[in-house]
Amino acid sequence: MIKAVIIEDEKLLRKELILTTPWNQLGCELLGEAENGLDGLTLILRIKPHIIITDINMPGMDGLTMIQKAQSKEYQPKVILLTGHSDFEYARKALRLGVIEYLLKPIDDSELYSLIKKTVENIASKNDYDQISEKFGVQEIFRTQLNGNSDHYIQQAVEYIQTNFNSDISLQDSSHHLGISPGYLSHIFKKSTGYTFLEYITLFRIRHSLLLLKEQNLQVSDVAYKCGFQDPGYFIQLFRRHTGVTPGKYRTGITPTPESKE
Repeated sequence: MIKAVIIEDEKLLRKELILTTPWNQLGCELLGEAENGLDGLTLILRIKPHIIITDINMPGMDGLTMIQKAQSKEYQPKVILLTGHSDFEYARKALRLGVIEYLLKPIDDSELYSLIKKTVENIASKNDYDQISEKFGVQEIFRTQLNGNSDHYIQQAVEYIQTNFNSDISLQDSSHHLGISPGYLSHIFKKSTGYTFLEYITLFRIRHSLLLLKEQNLQVSDVAYKCGFQDPGYFIQLFRRHTGVTPGKYRTGITPTPESKE
């Protein structure tokens, strides 16, 4: 199994990548996560993953410095770089460090899926997996707070949100769909993702709105409705709270800067 780690300081994006990416289907095993470059470097040196998915701008140490410090003659992992538009040229320079690809934020799930799949196939075709496994004998096992049925229910809840986020869904709707009580779902969802069900779906909708705002033919109100917000004014209020700018200003090219990062 190809081993991967995620280093990303945006908690929502990091959790979404962990929960919504079909790792087993892609032939991957997610071994760990980190929220900054320093912790990321420690994680990489301990686990020696085959694939590193990382941001550029992070507290403590930027992604490219982290990669440079982690690499050695014997260890050359495949790297997928997540970057904002402002770092585009900077990201291109990362190619000399062995970064095989980079994705612009907000991340398109289908593009990420295709890129991870291509990376896994590239590793397999060159027998990199066997060579690295034999050299480092990695036996680390990544365990989240999820286990047993909880894991199954969270995966299903996230899939339910992904499929129905543009509708007026609730915790009760999701729990009924899963066949469990709202209280139990609320408990395991918060424990597993770090967010309440409402917080998660709100942030998921905001993230999806970033993609739709690229389509200039859509009015802001259209974007709101397509993302499951019944009141465009409330959508604008939430968008500004979470990004620091209005949807209109974001559309004109101002990169959102969250008021705080967990």
